[in-house]
Amino acid sequence: MKQKKVKIGQIVRPFKVLGELKVKCFTDIPQERFKVGRTIILKTKDRDIESKILSFRMHQDHALITCDAIPNRNEAEKFRFVIIEQIVEVDPSRITLSDLEECQVYNFNELIGVVSQALSYPASTVLRVKLNQGKEIMIPYVDQFIKDVDLEKKIIYCELIEGFI
Repeated sequence: MKQKKVKIGQIVRPFKVLGELKVKCFTDIPQERFKVGRTIILKTKDRDIESKILSFRMHQDHALITCDAIPNRNEAEKFRFVIIEQIVEVDPSRITLSDLEECQVYNFNELIGVVSQALSYPASTVLRVKLNQGKEIMIPYVDQFIKDVDLEKKIIYCELIEGFI
């Protein structure tokens, strides 16, 4: 297996007073990705900050974590909306959300846009696609619409129903 840096979440806001962070998960295995002792990378505007996870629990579909780089609530305020990444061993046959981002999207073999974000929801994954005309659409990542994914070429082939675009 190869190692790869993947997005595992985004800090929403501080939670309570001790520097705990409320994190929107971009992973379907948060118990593994946010395990106590694991290293995460906080992607700030200025630099990447490596930090160890000190505590983890789930609360209303969000991860609540503390890490050694953020000792208190005042520091936590500075990290609102920061993306959290992690270097993980990836099974080459498994597609991650970050693999789908920046892929070109073809509808019936016509280029319609580029994936700007892949979002994980309880019902399914959804692709936010910036169309060539400038507007954005959301495409559910389900077999009914997504027909093939070529990660080497960074292309997603889909067949959307009339009125979708």
